[in-house]
Amino acid sequence: MSATKELTGKFDYRHAYQNFTISPGFAAGTTDGPGMFGFQQGDSEINELWKKVRDLLKEPSQFQVECQKPKAVLLSSGEMFEPYAWTPEILPIQILRLGKLIILSVPGELTTMAGRRLREAVKETLAASTLYGSHTLSAYIQEFNHLALAMAKGRGVLQPSDWSPPDLSSKWKLDNSSLYTSLATIEREVPEEASSGVYRLRHFGSSKEAQHSPIEYFTGASSAFTVS
Repeated sequence: MSATKELTGKFDYRHAYQNFTISPGFAAGTTDGPGMFGFQQGDSEINELWKKVRDLLKEPSQFQVECQKPKAVLLSSGEMFEPYAWTPEILPIQILRLGKLIILSVPGELTTMAGRRLREAVKETLAASTLYGSHTLSAYIQEFNHLALAMAKGRGVLQPSDWSPPDLSSKWKLDNSSLYTSLATIEREVPEEASSGVYRLRHFGSSKEAQHSPIEYFTGASSAFTVS
């Protein structure tokens, strides 16, 4: 579309969060750039050595194992939070409709061919060390089809309530009055549906004395305040 063409028609959107994980395909690479340590394209199982290494870091929950079948879980990184979350597990996808213009919002990088296939699927990334394995495109096509169908029929999108991501907005700055310290501002926007009562804010943070020092964890709490 050119910048001079007017968009007319319906304005609409559908948004959802989806659960992804990393499979052995992530480590296999491609024909012209293979992976290492025995990982090969097409692997659907993980050898016992790497299972022990994986389980030493974090054994996948039964929910993840069942959810990802028949794909094996190489690393259940979405369930690994020490010292911080290892990879994004819950990813947002959405469709935006501006008249005749449809925009698909994908939280990652697609090849041009994968993009054409995704566009074609909605109209009626692949392997190479993609983070979520060789069936990433198929997963996106499946879930965008759900969003497109919901939009076409004027329905909402149902999904587990705990898939919504945490609010990661933050206000942080260095404390210029001393070395190696910083200041964080914590704010809370009270939703309209919040119950009346007495509340306090709690902060769960981490710190280290020097660059190579171990990470230490701390908590802090505000004074009590009333919501009415």
